[in-house]
Amino acid sequence: MSFKKVGKDYLRKDTGCEFAPSCLNCPFESCVYEYPGGRKAWLKRGRDGEIKRLAGEGKTTKDLAEMFGVCRRSIQRVIKGE
Repeated sequence: MSFKKVGKDYLRKDTGCEFAPSCLNCPFESCVYEYPGGRKAWLKRGRDGEIKRLAGEGKTTKDLAEMFGVCRRSIQRVIKGE
């Protein structure tokens, strides 16, 4: 069992998260929970990048909306950068 130092004098059990078995063995440079908005915002940024990439390859708004399970307006907002 490993412990992670949190704050000045506090240790907590390093249980990791859904992305890594422990914080000390995490493959990411910084914790996804340290981003503003946490895990949800981190995942959304990745999704938005993929939407922009696929749109650049010629996928239609309708195709992207079906692929990602969101409405066409959401896809338009991502592509436009809103």
